[in-house]
Amino acid sequence: MAIRTGTVLKSFFETGDYPTQDQFGDLIDSTANTNITGAITIDSSNVATLAKIAISTPTFTANVYTLVLTDDGKFLQLNNSSTAGDLEIPLNATVAYEIGTQILLRQTGSGLITIKSTAGATLQSEGASTASRSFASQYSSISLIKVATNTWSISGNLA
Repeated sequence: MAIRTGTVLKSFFETGDYPTQDQFGDLIDSTANTNITGAITIDSSNVATLAKIAISTPTFTANVYTLVLTDDGKFLQLNNSSTAGDLEIPLNATVAYEIGTQILLRQTGSGLITIKSTAGATLQSEGASTASRSFASQYSSISLIKVATNTWSISGNLA
């Protein structure tokens, strides 16, 4: 089986055609793992355009920001001015992100931001599991990816 362009795939299914087993296989192989709804647009010339990511600056309350479901897929710019603050990752029972959820983070203020998991959740990074990690410095970026029910992969400019 092979991955084919949209034009080739369409030629297999023109009026009066009888697609072969291999052609159906090519169709399946060419469309597998394309469930990124709205993230990629393909025009009539088969040119792909990536959607822009939403950028948000959440508000810290008492020097803490807890992730909410609508943060899924966003680029969060974390600014607690010059005061240290915490970004909390809630348990799945509180906020049920789907496995595979990605959240990008950037510390824009000079106050050190520490990413903390709620008791029962785990952050995995650089060969270790931990309850918290901090940004390396102002303007550092970190990626969070939910890899299991209460487990998140954290990577990027970590202290």
